Amino acid sequence: MVNRSERISRRIFFASMIFTGMQLMAGPPDSVNWELKWNEEFDGEVLDPAWWTIGQEWTQNDCNYPSADSINGKPLADVSGGTLKLMGWDEPSGGKSYTGALIKTRQSGSNPALFNFHYGYLEARVKRTAVGEGFHINCYTYAYNENSLSSSSIGGHTWPSEIDFAETLSRESYRTRILNALHIDKGTGHISDEHWNDGIDWSQWHTYGFHWKESGYVDFYIDGKL
Repeated sequence: MVNRSERISRRIFFASMIFTGMQLMAGPPDSVNWELKWNEEFDGEVLDPAWWTIGQEWTQNDCNYPSADSINGKPLADVSGGTLKLMGWDEPSGGKSYTGALIKTRQSGSNPALFNFHYGYLEARVKRTAVGEGFHINCYTYAYNENSLSSSSIGGHTWPSEIDFAETLSRESYRTRILNALHIDKGTGHISDEHWNDGIDWSQWHTYGFHWKESGYVDFYIDGKL
């Protein structure tokens, strides 16, 4: 992961995703003199608690994201062979019918972020293995204060509440579609800017990234291409 400064908390959504630090990453745009601030190679046997927490304070639709790395003996988050594997299961928990994995670079409640940034470039090398109705898969950043989706003004520019840089549905009809999106909530309502990228087979390894510029604009990259 490459970036220049600090302010957004990075979180990874659930469901049968594999992340690797062993494959060659695409790298940031050449137009900036970059300084590496943080990277994660998943070269241990467990998630590094200095950077990651498992689970979420809320549930979504009919899925629960517990603060555990397994459910009824089935793994949710597995670190092995230089990869991180996140999984979802047809197992009830937390009053919901299904259980999925969600990891984030933020502790629970009002505790500070374990890693965050304000402007810069971030990327992850990912592939998906799940196909079927109901799986919602995403890599995204979220505003530092996750209890409020209200946008902030930083340096005269709007701070996006959410940046989705590798989102898709796992149904077969979406196998070659990846969504890039910005979501901003203001007092006047919710604003979204979305773009579907076609021809990207998410069952194969790809590097997804974005460059959040000081101008306030966000450029999205797939395998190093704008």
